[in-house]
Amino acid sequence: MNKIMFLGLLITFGSCTNATIPKTIIPNRPDPHSFSQPEIAKTTHLELDVMCDFEKKQIIGTATYTIERTTGEEIILDLNGPVIESISLDSESGKKENAEFSIGPLDSILGYPLIIKLKQDTRKIVINYHTTEAAKALQWMAPSLTFSKKFPFCLLKVNPFSPEPGCLVKTVQAYDSPTMLR
Repeated sequence: MNKIMFLGLLITFGSCTNATIPKTIIPNRPDPHSFSQPEIAKTTHLELDVMCDFEKKQIIGTATYTIERTTGEEIILDLNGPVIESISLDSESGKKENAEFSIGPLDSILGYPLIIKLKQDTRKIVINYHTTEAAKALQWMAPSLTFSKKFPFCLLKVNPFSPEPGCLVKTVQAYDSPTMLR
């Protein structure tokens, strides 16, 4: 009996490893939970303008990132779910132009790397996007499921180690305010 218990404990503790996410898509990235490479380029501020379409069960919006870059000609953001409609670059002089971007291969844990080419004077990135009804992190509730029973509600469920939110940020709850408050 003691041998069986010891064997069970050995198997249990022996199988506990410090697992890390493979860095196969972008090697040498500093954060195993993200594709980003902040030592090359990083976001410093986010302006988020979103609207919830309760009939289509989607969030439509614009994410404007202020960026800081050191040596990079591109910035890499995490993406998992939103449909990118367009990306533009804003320069210090106020010039706006369409950005060249690509979406890398899927990583089963992290999602996709969104790779945006930067110009020398790029200071902001403007991303227009929408979610789909299949967004895993959005929970759409009919008015009958809310406290007042009058207004629908959308909850953005957040796991800080998962790139599954319906938005490009992980700390936003989307809701529709009553008409009297608009």
